Amino acid sequence: MDGGAVGTQDYRYGLLVFVMVFSPSEKWTTPKAIEIGGPKGFGEVFEDIEYVPSGEYVEPVPVSEEFNQ
Repeated sequence: MDGGAVGTQDYRYGLLVFVMVFSPSEKWTTPKAIEIGGPKGFGEVFEDIEYVPSGEYVEPVPVSEEFNQ
């Protein structure tokens, strides 16, 4: 486990992967944004998948502020 991306050439039965999910900014949760960047925006294969929010977006704290306190 090195945190690197898994390319299709690495796929095999029994491969253990971790999937990280991040809540999007409010800009990406409008109906138009979900139409473009949600599951349906990736083609016919994903047409039956509905967008379900994963949580509530929290504004990130800049590193300079995080460690300058």
